[in-house]
Amino acid sequence: MHLHRLVAASLVALSLFVGAAAGAASAGGGTVAGPCGTLTSASASATVTLTKTSGGYVASPLAFKGALKNCSTYLQRYWVDFSEPSRPAAGGLNEPVVTCTTNYRLMLNTYVSSGSSLSFSGSTSITPTPVVDPATCVGAHTMRVDLKSRTDGRLLSTLYVSYTVKTA
Repeated sequence: MHLHRLVAASLVALSLFVGAAAGAASAGGGTVAGPCGTLTSASASATVTLTKTSGGYVASPLAFKGALKNCSTYLQRYWVDFSEPSRPAAGGLNEPVVTCTTNYRLMLNTYVSSGSSLSFSGSTSITPTPVVDPATCVGAHTMRVDLKSRTDGRLLSTLYVSYTVKTA
């Protein structure tokens, strides 16, 4: 008799625990128990302009913005990497071979609740020094946007955005 009561009480306790855990996950909106995030949007300023100066051509800032969603059941923190893939001599994502590329890391210092979204924005230069020959920079560029977990550096989501470089 005691064994039946113990089993019944254990099953009730287990069902309450599972129900509470499921309710917590659905209430917060996240569905993954661990690092999880998705880039829901990303964009870059349509055009970067190279303006001639005495030391070469200086680029206007590349502005970017986007949003992400936390699909984890836990609070999460993220960072976003903006980069242009290396430029092969021919047949690559960004042609021709150019001297100006984007490589920027945006650290997001905000905790994002389960199921919540976060918008981000910023700007960077496509080259740390003036460009000597604008022909090595002008044209269409494709930038890779990677969302990474600050828990373990895991790549969670990737989008690609485009922008153009022109001379003034």
